[in-house]
Amino acid sequence: MWREIRLLAESKPVVASMSDVAASGGYYMAMAAPVIVAEKLTLTGSIGVITGKFILQKLYERIDFNKEILSRGRYAELNAADQRPLRPDEAELFEKSAQNAYASFRDKAAMSRSMSVRIVLRY
Repeated sequence: MWREIRLLAESKPVVASMSDVAASGGYYMAMAAPVIVAEKLTLTGSIGVITGKFILQKLYERIDFNKEILSRGRYAELNAADQRPLRPDEAELFEKSAQNAYASFRDKAAMSRSMSVRIVLRY
């Protein structure tokens, strides 16, 4: 979506309008626009990424729910296997994915606001 907003801005004026809340994802989309307009009390998200994984095994046992996963491939169960903690290699991949998403967000914020990454990191 960010890319599409940037492409649209090449052919017509684009203004992002932030009203009550523009959390991280809202700001991510808004920063693709050349102009951002916000209310005085708009709750604006930060440049950041949050991720996690629920482990639901005890809940499944409590409600007598059985889930079987049929998978093929080393990381096929990464988001589906909610009955168990991540294996060390999965946790490493999960962390790398979050770091990659953050770096992309940070770099786009810097580019969108004509700032260096170093300056963006101050905020």
